[in-house]
Amino acid sequence: MSKWPLLLETIKLKNGSLLNLPFHQDRMDASREQLWKKRSGFILEEVVEIPASKKKGVFKVRITYGPNGFKQEIEPYTPSVIASLKLVYSNEINYAIKYADRSDLNALSNLRGECDEILIVKNGQITDTSYSNVAFYDGSQWWTPQFPLLAGTQRAKLISEGRIKERNIRPMDLNSFKGVKLFNAMIDLDQEPLISIKNIK
Repeated sequence: MSKWPLLLETIKLKNGSLLNLPFHQDRMDASREQLWKKRSGFILEEVVEIPASKKKGVFKVRITYGPNGFKQEIEPYTPSVIASLKLVYSNEINYAIKYADRSDLNALSNLRGECDEILIVKNGQITDTSYSNVAFYDGSQWWTPQFPLLAGTQRAKLISEGRIKERNIRPMDLNSFKGVKLFNAMIDLDQEPLISIKNIK
């Protein structure tokens, strides 16, 4: 498997249950088909093994995989506290497929300065942070960038439920919003604090 680029799925394990599995399975299958023309593969619900010691509490399940195999790791999960964001510009960054190699994202993250996290602008459009999708609140509706770097599984779920909508969001549009929240497979939109637009530098 090492000769192939490794891909990654991060799944939330909560009290013994793997959350949003259909969305993870769909993304994994689509990635396999795009890269290796092999849509059929392992079924997450069948292959992920949850030890008894991990059936209470919240954990992060990391699945790294190639065209012919996978590796499972289960790690404790500690959420980060994010209160400020730094706009970072890159037209070259590409993370449409969830690769295990995050070196390009990490390089951008190093530009955050005194802020807690970055908010990446590509081709004039706000996209994602280095590890999450984002949703902006205008006082009545949540909006997520139409063209994220990575179409996250939680993003797909929230869109399917009608809880967030897509639109183009440029840096010049930020003042039309009250704040922004970060979310991903591990981070629930409802439970995250609203980051003030004033804290986007």
